Amino acid sequence: DVVGWLVNAGVSMILCEKPFGTSAERARALAEHCQRGDVGLAVNYWRRFDESHQQIASLITQGRLGTLQHLHGYYGNGLLRNASHVINLWLWYAGPIDWVSASPGRTEPSDDRNANVLCGFASGARGSLTSVSYEAYRLLEVDLIGTEGRITLKNEGLDLMRYEVQPNEDVSGARQLASEGRPIPSTVGRALSRAVETLVGWLNQGERPIDEQEAIDTLAVLDAIEQSAAEGGRRVSVVYRKPAAQEISR
Repeated sequence: DVVGWLVNAGVSMILCEKPFGTSAERARALAEHCQRGDVGLAVNYWRRFDESHQQIASLITQGRLGTLQHLHGYYGNGLLRNASHVINLWLWYAGPIDWVSASPGRTEPSDDRNANVLCGFASGARGSLTSVSYEAYRLLEVDLIGTEGRITLKNEGLDLMRYEVQPNEDVSGARQLASEGRPIPSTVGRALSRAVETLVGWLNQGERPIDEQEAIDTLAVLDAIEQSAAEGGRRVSVVYRKPAAQEISR
């Protein structure tokens, strides 16, 4: 495979296109090969390199959204293609997913599966993921509902909006989300450049980080989704494993 050929060729750093293999097991094997060859590795979930998406992660970490209650996503174009971006964001923003329950989604594209998914996070939050027609139009969205606000990511990350909590207009003592959100300036158009700049910075500093675990964890969730969909929606636990390390089951 290409990653193995690059490691054997003696490259210093690899920026690998997602989803970094078709299964978590295959991704772990590739990561271990990079470790043995002392080759730096990062996977191109490019929103992780984007300042505006990092700002959202900071707002969540700081408790500005309160406790995350529910995460919803829309995607088209397959589990390994675009759903993997949504799952990767969810793991970043909300932490590990414990279980999934999935049903088959749309049939296009024919070379990748789609599924509609319910899931439970270790934090207690819940999630739902809906497949839509990619032939109709491109769509990738994420909606984060917290106890102290809401953030929506639309137009593939170009439109980011934060809704804060305010006193309810009709019921005394109650609260509501603001009807008009506050835009979060999007920098997602520069995300891929930031990814390359980050890798170059690592090389200039003599670092060769192995930054694949979040990509492997994403595939672990996708593996569980495909298993659940194939088994009629049975709830399936997600099993996380690190390269050359013992299995972690949630």
